Amino acid sequence: MWKWERIRELRNNSVLVFFAIAMMLYAVTYAVIGLSSKGNYYSGIVSRFFDYPYAMRSMVLFISYKILLFFNYQALLVNAEFIYNPHHGGIHMAYSCMGFGLMALWIAFIISCKPFNTRRKLLLILLGLVVINAMNILRVLVIFISHNKRFLGIEHHDLFNMLVHVVVILMGLLVINGNKHILSGS
Repeated sequence: MWKWERIRELRNNSVLVFFAIAMMLYAVTYAVIGLSSKGNYYSGIVSRFFDYPYAMRSMVLFISYKILLFFNYQALLVNAEFIYNPHHGGIHMAYSCMGFGLMALWIAFIISCKPFNTRRKLLLILLGLVVINAMNILRVLVIFISHNKRFLGIEHHDLFNMLVHVVVILMGLLVINGNKHILSGS
């Protein structure tokens, strides 16, 4: 049984901190994307040293690419944003496919949880980011292998969003309810 009274421990100022951090992280992410893209407000410094969205997308596609090669699929990684299949086209991963908004919500949620120390917060943030990116890698692999962008009649973006949101909500419930086996490492 869930301990719903733990939710009440997240007092009003924790909720304000959550929303402030989530909005700031989301805005910073899209500011970095805008400043690191060639165009009106391009910044070479931001592009060279702070473009973590590009690095995360590159990581997801590079790991997906290496897994595909390991299983002998013909794949070609192009510009760290497109995996090409010579027989069936390929997959272009736009920034909107990465789930940066959900990552911002997860980070803000963990930071706003008062009972945790900094070490535990960093561990939970890292765990959430790894899970979200692992699900992104799995999505790329499934789409590449199946040559299908619809599953069970549902477009893959919608299906991925539903699945990753359910997983993140379940992780959040585990955090709120203090599942000692997962959170304490015992």
